[in-house]
Amino acid sequence: MKKLAFLLICFLMASGTSFSQLASSTATEDFQITATVLTALQITEINALQFGSVFQGTTKHLALDGTKTYTVAGETTTPASFDIDGAAGREVSITFSGHTSLVDASSNSMNIVYIAGDASAAAPASAGYNLSSTWNPETAAQTVTLDGTTGDAAVFLGGELQPGASQAAGNYSATATMTVVYTGN
Repeated sequence: MKKLAFLLICFLMASGTSFSQLASSTATEDFQITATVLTALQITEINALQFGSVFQGTTKHLALDGTKTYTVAGETTTPASFDIDGAAGREVSITFSGHTSLVDASSNSMNIVYIAGDASAAAPASAGYNLSSTWNPETAAQTVTLDGTTGDAAVFLGGELQPGASQAAGNYSATATMTVVYTGN
């Protein structure tokens, strides 16, 4: 190691380079570091997805506008609706999970299926469901740009409940999750 240091010093002296010249051959540049803190996303459930009463072996589709395949006297049905609040003008991605079946107290299950048009997202939230921006929430995520002024959007979800021909009578439910994340756009 000492021989290597000695050889390096000899080389520098022979080439006419001094240690002070080496130190002066460096450069510096100041630069800025920036960040933008986005408003935390918030989701507010306005209405739960309520299919109301169904008959064994008879599917029931609930559309975004609340229309349904059939009505049972005294039932309450609503498509699910949510408000999203976040950073104005930013794009978010929306996905659903845990929304494809209901179960009763005895663990009997009943399927829910979705088609294109069973979910909708629109900004601003006051725009209501938007049939031009619908998607199938079972197979895809959807992106929406939050309102440029208010930072809000609305999401709506319908679907089709499929009770079997010998579906056990009773109350069925599920806890589903809607996830909303900033896309970076």
